[in-house]
Amino acid sequence: MRTTCPGTPPVPPQLFPTGPDLSAGRVAPLGFLGSVPDTAVVARISQALTTALAVDPQQFAQRDPMFQPGTPSTVAAAWGALLWCAGSPVALTEHPLIESFIPFLTTPADRLHWMMPPDFATLAGYYIHRLGAGDGGGAAHIARVMYEVAAGLQADPRFRPGADALAAITAASLRTVNQDLATVRYGPNAVLQEWRRRCPAEYATPMVRDTAPGEYLRLALYDLQEIVAGLTGPRPAAPGGRPFYTTPSPRE
Repeated sequence: MRTTCPGTPPVPPQLFPTGPDLSAGRVAPLGFLGSVPDTAVVARISQALTTALAVDPQQFAQRDPMFQPGTPSTVAAAWGALLWCAGSPVALTEHPLIESFIPFLTTPADRLHWMMPPDFATLAGYYIHRLGAGDGGGAAHIARVMYEVAAGLQADPRFRPGADALAAITAASLRTVNQDLATVRYGPNAVLQEWRRRCPAEYATPMVRDTAPGEYLRLALYDLQEIVAGLTGPRPAAPGGRPFYTTPSPRE
């Protein structure tokens, strides 16, 4: 049996486009949707929160109205890392990863369902702020907290590739704190650019939120449609027996 049309030679493999951006997976990960995460994942996030609290609150003082007074910026960094890795932080029911942070938040627990992830500059800003104060040890501690959150979430595919990206960035930053202390003299944006460069290409999808937010939203909506369909099952047929029209994904 023929597998190709007469006169149609096979396409050489080297002509097919390749690259990490073509195998990055979903733009909108499941995050907090679906079943409860494994107890090992919950335990690792709890350990990261313990690391975040093992500081002098005065050294990591902040005035973010999102958090209760006296909450150190290390806890804010852990919360930001969790939401950033979630990508689309929507929780339809109570979630153990969110519940760990409720005592530190000013938003009531019953309203923690539709949340906004921080932009990458805000996330890196917790680290950069300590660098700007000349506190290399404090910057390293914040990077450690965010690394522990990201590394803990890597075990749950619903938080990838965000967790992969942040784990790689913060792991590299832990090795370059002294270099970043010198770089911050050129301004916060200089360190922010270094953080962006430390993201491996194969995990760069979450960075599109900042570099091309409109395109990211468009692709995320396609993914969100597929996620909802997977959670709720096939849509009923429209009157007359025809299925409802669904816009094809740009990946198809």
